[in-house]
Amino acid sequence: MAQVTMTICDRHHQRGEEVPGTTRRFAIDAFKTTADLCDECYEKEVGPLLEFLRSVTRTTIAKRPARPVNRSRKSKLDSSAVRAWALENSIDVSPRGRIRQDVIDKYQAAQS
Repeated sequence: MAQVTMTICDRHHQRGEEVPGTTRRFAIDAFKTTADLCDECYEKEVGPLLEFLRSVTRTTIAKRPARPVNRSRKSKLDSSAVRAWALENSIDVSPRGRIRQDVIDKYQAAQS
């Protein structure tokens, strides 16, 4: 058997009435909430706020500046040189992908 779920308007329900509503989501600054409102209450309660928001000057949100790339020592290494050195020294290293830290440490110690 099919079930029907009805959302009841929060404003009407407070007055003891049950009027179908729709869940609306609101977010202004850090305030986020949801409310179940019928069309009448939505226009009455939210309408003035929407008119105000449409009348004020629109601004765009500044994009966050790109975060600087945190380059670690191992990213400055020439991975092909590390792999070649590892193979010459009989150290097991995969031909692709990330090089284990212990191999990088041994390579750097050998270069010093």
